[in-house]
Formats: sequence, structure tokens, C-alpha cells
Amino acid sequence: MPNFRYIFLILHLIVSLHVAADVLSGRVIDGESGEALPGASVMVKKGDGKMAKFASAKEDGLFTLDLAELPHGGRLEVSMMGYTKRSISLDSLPEPLTVEMYRGAVRLREVAVKAQAIRQQGDTLTFNVASFAQTRDRSIGDVLARMPGIEVSENGKIKYQGEGINKFYIEGRDLLGGRYGLATNNIQHEDVGAVEVMENHQPLQVLAGINYSDKAAINLRLKESSKARWMAWGKAAGGYGEGEVGLTGLGELFAMAVKPSYQNITTIKGANTGTRLSGQGLDLIDGLGSTSILSPYTSLTLPSTTTLGARRSLFNRSALVSTNNLVKTKRGELKANLDYRYDHTTARASDATTYYLSGGNRVIVEERDGRSQAQALDGKVTYEVNAPTTFINYTLQPRAEWSSTRLSTTGSVNGNYRLEEPTVALGNSLKVIRRFNGKHLITFTASNSLQSLPQRFHIENEDGLVDQDITQRASLTNAGAAYAFALGPVSVGMEGGLRSFQRFMSSTLKSSPVPMYPGIDNVINTGYNTLHVTPTLGYWAGRVNLSLKLPVSVARYTFDKAMANRSEGYFSPSLSADWAPNNRLQLRARASAGRSPMNLSMVYTGFIITDPRTIHRGVDEFYNSSSRVLSGSLAYKLPRRGLFADASLVKAWNSVPYTLSQQLSGNTVYYSYSPAKSNSNSLVATCSVSKTIDFISGVAAIRGSWINNGNTLLSESNAVHSVNSSWNATASLSGTVSQLVGWDCSATMGASRLAMNGSHTPWLSTLTSDVNLTITPTDRLEWHLGASHHLNEIAPEQLKQMILFDTRLVYRLNKRIELGASLTNILDARRYEYIIYNELTSYRSSRSLRGREFLFTITFKQ
Repeated sequence: MPNFRYIFLILHLIVSLHVAADVLSGRVIDGESGEALPGASVMVKKGDGKMAKFASAKEDGLFTLDLAELPHGGRLEVSMMGYTKRSISLDSLPEPLTVEMYRGAVRLREVAVKAQAIRQQGDTLTFNVASFAQTRDRSIGDVLARMPGIEVSENGKIKYQGEGINKFYIEGRDLLGGRYGLATNNIQHEDVGAVEVMENHQPLQVLAGINYSDKAAINLRLKESSKARWMAWGKAAGGYGEGEVGLTGLGELFAMAVKPSYQNITTIKGANTGTRLSGQGLDLIDGLGSTSILSPYTSLTLPSTTTLGARRSLFNRSALVSTNNLVKTKRGELKANLDYRYDHTTARASDATTYYLSGGNRVIVEERDGRSQAQALDGKVTYEVNAPTTFINYTLQPRAEWSSTRLSTTGSVNGNYRLEEPTVALGNSLKVIRRFNGKHLITFTASNSLQSLPQRFHIENEDGLVDQDITQRASLTNAGAAYAFALGPVSVGMEGGLRSFQRFMSSTLKSSPVPMYPGIDNVINTGYNTLHVTPTLGYWAGRVNLSLKLPVSVARYTFDKAMANRSEGYFSPSLSADWAPNNRLQLRARASAGRSPMNLSMVYTGFIITDPRTIHRGVDEFYNSSSRVLSGSLAYKLPRRGLFADASLVKAWNSVPYTLSQQLSGNTVYYSYSPAKSNSNSLVATCSVSKTIDFISGVAAIRGSWINNGNTLLSESNAVHSVNSSWNATASLSGTVSQLVGWDCSATMGASRLAMNGSHTPWLSTLTSDVNLTITPTDRLEWHLGASHHLNEIAPEQLKQMILFDTRLVYRLNKRIELGASLTNILDARRYEYIIYNELTSYRSSRSLRGREFLFTITFKQ
């Protein structure tokens, strides 16, 4: 870990050298009373009339605008409802600046005013929450899921026009980072006035105008009544479920404060109602702040939740305690996040796995019954300066996790298994970017990660006892610098640095009374030191953006005694192009190719048990893989008409100098690597269209996907080329009738098959239909009705059907207290059957479901 004294010395020097941007500040007041006018819109416009900066006056009427430079000939415009707009030349601003606003009398006809559902201003779309919210909605995530162009998953992850977002803000502040599921699942939609979608959002101000971003960000604009005060809500529930569910209950407490210089979100939750609360604290933005540099070798998994969702098939006790704080400092902001997550899960299923072999198929039947317990403690402290000429980010992130899983199987395989995995990780990072003379950038980065990941696997079956212990420890250090500059629309950059990875792994296998598995103890130190350089060339003018990256690296690998040390060079060019011929259509294309560094976790000399029925052997030869990827996408929108559409296509080819070999012996599957080149390819296509339907205040959407994966492996010493194909299509419609009846309905169809050396299994299809109605006879009473129909084809012309009914009654005592009673799975369906394909296997499962459940709930809001 770097010496903290030196880190803060660097921070001090950087901040001291910072050349402040032009700061335009002032105060907006009522010209007659002299009182502050909070919420007044303050805008800087260039000489050509285009907006350069925007802000809103705070509670005391003060506003601040940071600009790289004041535009010559520009104007400052201040406006507020009920007042005459003020326009002041930037060339003659008084010091100090006080903008006096005077009420303007405007004679209007008597008209009915309806807020526009979607507004567009430049690259920002503003969705009026009230236009999409319905009576049955509770969290802002419920409303986001109904907005056209936006998708929200069960854990709160957001996609906009098929792409994951890169930031989630609350009043312009990134309080939660990638863990924004805490907000989407908990912030009440009544507290949010508008949702802003900022397209092509560049989160670092210092990169504005130089570095292009193709990602969107979400910003929640709270209502004025919800700002600058603590908001809180809570829920308590109790009930009973039939079968193994028994007594059920939940307790939730959520508090939030959003002030100009401080933000906080704190939540405490516990439940055993089929809700995975811990998922709300997970990082939903890929690769953001991860401290994991090791992968586990062994896994012991319980039967997972089905496509029905956790509420139907998850038997668990779950808890989450999370506190998140953001304090605005003079130059930047300080954030502190702390999470504790707990999950205790039980699961039961009947499974049949079919291995397709040239000498005859092998079927393994199991009854699986297990439970797991997991705890995690995550912390993160971040200091950040995000200014037009300087960016500084220092992050410290400790993490500790512990999990224990037990599984019992009967049938083809009889045994008891236990896996324990305690892990500790610590990471820190520093990134500094300085911008000079408007178009020159210098970047320094440094990061360190440490992780320890031991695994203890105990097996007890008819043959005896086995204990496998695996120890892994690793460190990863990155240090780099970059320089970039822009010449008009052309940008040129060079990034380079040193990456060092060191890893220790040891494994021991003990069995009694006789060796049941091939066992060679593994003790090995592996690592690499990589010197990398990446020249970049970009062109960004108007509606066209082109970017070329040419990363080159040289790596020195060390393998202890497993194989000879060696050096390797890598070149992985990539090209991207974005074209937006107008503000409605955007086209994107990507191409990349190159060799990938070797996965060092493959290097060990013996065998490792990776799950109760699988054993892997390591490699003692050096392997590199190569790949080529082509992708394209388009996004189209007509915000005023509420129409959003997107489509994407990704084609990938991969080649490795080895072939994975599969061999069955009894009920155990052995995997090893054979030195024969193999190729694989994949094709993924998606599309989506969503449209507002004004006369029912609703949204209609159609989504579809096609996936095709081809691979080659050796099965029983025979080369087999397999192709997994699947398609999926969903249509949905939501709406209301006079606010008396509201509905959400959807239908999903899909099918999959497996082809092997030209022959193929039959297409097996699925069909799911869901209808949810909300009847609101009075302002205080709601009646929710839900029904779903599931039809799965598990063999040609052999169908499994299931129907589920739910109901819930809600009564509002007043604005703060709400009573509810629900009855789920009224027909008491207990089993769900389906089948999936995976390479040379098919997997048929019959899963246990939660039985009929009654729950009484009381909800209160501050």
C-alpha cells in the first residue's frame, strides 16, 4: 500500500497548483422585498445563444457557476415563474453580483395545464414523474421501469436504450456510486419531481470537450418540499406461510437528507419474505470500485431462484444495514459508505442432468437440499475534486466476507458437502488529472489491491471422507501516467504505466480411508510485471466521433516450478465510431482484435475439486487466447411523442491453443486441457421499442433477443462442436382508466435448443403471461389483483403448466400511515419445472416454491 503521507502530500501539491477556473457567483432576490428567491434558474449563454452553464439558486438565493472561461459576448439569463426574465451582458457584470427580479403580470385565458411528460433540452431528457406514476407504485424504481427507453432489473440496475448507465445522481451528487440500487428500491416516488437522463454524459468535468462518452447518466430532481430536510419511512409486517415457510415478517427503516452541502441515505432492513435485501447494496456499474483480484476455484451452489423471481422461490432470512454520507467541502466532496449484508438461504430441488455422449447419453439424477449463510462488510471512503481544470480522486476500500454452504444430495450421487469461504480485501487508488490552456491534459494514476481467499471443502459420501484446503493470496499494483492534447476536433494522447500482479496458491487434498480422487498437492507462486503503452487518436466534431486505441504491452511471467518463466508481447487495437445525424438518431460501431494475457489461475500441476461432481486438472504449458469483436447499435427517439427504440448486434470470435476435454468416470466429470487449437464464436442481437400511450396514461413496449454460442470441446476423446441457440420476445402494456383501474400486463415467449456436430435437440419453448390490476374505489383504498400463467416445454409435446394468483388490500389511514394485507400464491402451487441447455448437457429441474402466504403490513412516512 502506498504511504499515506506521500499521497496527501501529492494531493496538497496538486490542489496548490490548481489554477482556478472563472467562477461566476451572485445572489437572486426579489427586487421589491429584498428576499432571496430559491429555485431561480440561472443560465450562461454564449454569443451564439447556445447554453454554456446552468444552475439553480439555493435556499439563500446564492448561485455559483464554474466555467473554463467567460464567453466573450455572452449573457447571463435569470428566470423564475411569476417574474420577468433578466438578461445581463457578461462583459459588464457588477461586483458583487445581485440580480433583482420583479414580478411580471401576464393575462392568461382560463386553461387546463398539463405538465409535459418528456422534455428535451440539448442532451438532457426530463421525465415528469407524475406523468408516469400510478397508484400502485411505491419506489422511484417502480416509476422508472414504466418510463419509455428505461429498463430496471429486480435489484435496481438501470439501462437506458439498451446500455447501462455510468452515473446515478441525486440532485447532481453521486452519493452512492455503483450501489444506486439503494436509491431506486427505497426512495419514494412522491418525493421526486423529475428524472433527468443525461445522454453522452462525461462525469469528469476536466475531460469535457476532449473525451467523448457514449453512456447516459440518471439524475433525480427532488421536489422542493423534499429538499433540505430529513425524510424517513418505515415498514413492519408479520404473517404466516404454509409448508416450510412458517412465520414470516419484515422490518424496514429508510432515512434520507439532501441538502446543498450534505447528503445522507441510511437504511436498516430485515426480512424472511423471499426478498434478497443484500442485492440492493451491490455494485451495479461494471468494474466500479471492485477490490476482487482472485477467483474461487471451488463452488457449492444451492438451487438458484427461478425465472419466477425471488419472491416466489427464495427461502431466506436477509438483512441489510447501510449508511452513506456525502459532505461538500470548499473544493470538492468527501464520501463515506458502509454496508453490512447478511443472507441465510435454504433451497430444495429435484434435478436431472443429461450428458450427450457418442457412446450413449448419461443421466445423473439428484435430490438436492441445502442451506447457506453469508455475511459481508464493505466500506469506502472517497475524496474527490471534480472541477473544469482539475480532477482528484482518492479512494480507500476495505472489504470482508464470510460464507458457509452445506448441501446434501441423494439419487445417483449420495453425499454431504460443506464449503467455507472467508475472504478479506483492501484496495486504494489515486487519480489526478490537470488541464492546461484549455486543451492539454496530464493524468497520474496509482492503485493497490490485496486479497486473501481461502476455501475449505469437506466431502462425505459412500466412499469415505475428503477434505480439500485451498489458500490464495494476491496483490495487484498499478501506476501510470498519460498526456493528451486537442488540436481543434482532433485529440492525441499517450498513456503508459506498469502493472504488477503476484499470486500465491496452495491446495491440499486428504481422503480417508483410501484416496478417492487423484490428488497432487499444489504449491505455486505465479505473477507478472507488465509495461504497457496506449497511443490514442480521436476526432470529435459536431455529430461525429471517432476513436482509435493502439495498446501495446510487454509482460514478464513467472511460474515458480510449474513451467519456465517467459516474456510475451501483446497488441490489441480497437476502433469506435459514433454518428448522430440529428438529435433523434444515434449510430455506433465498435471493432477490436488482439491477444489476451494468460489466466494465471489455470496454472497448477495437480487436480482440484471444483464442485461435488467435477474435478479440474491444471496446465503446465503457456496459453494465450486471441479474439475479434465487431458490434453495432442504433438508438432512436422522439421524446415529444414518447417513442424510444434501440437495437444492437455483437459478433465475437475467440481462439485458444488448447481444447477443454471432458471425461466421465462414474458420476464424476473430469476436465483437463488438451494441446489442440479450438475456436468459439458468439452472436448476440437485441432490440427494444417503447411508446407512451397518452389516452390511457400508459406505456407499451416490445423487447427481443437472439443468442447463438458455438464452442468446441473434447468429450470422451471425441471432438464435438456444439451450438447453443435461444430467442426471447416480450410485449408489455401499462395504463390507467380514470385513475380508477390501473394495469400492468406482459407476455414473454422464448425457445432454446442445442446442436452437436450438425445434429440437434428439438426446440423447447416457454410462455409466461402476467396481469396485475389495481382498483382504487376511493383515495384511501386500493385493491391489487395479480395473476400469472407459466407454460414450459420440457420435452417435445410435453408441457408443464402453472397458474399463480395474488391479492393485496391497502388502506390509508392518513398521509403518513398505511395498512396492508396480502395473500400470495392463493392456489398454493409448490413445484416449478423447466429445462435449459448448456454446451453438451441439458439440465431439467423441479424447484420448490414458497406456498400460500398471508402478510399484514403497516407503513409509515415522516
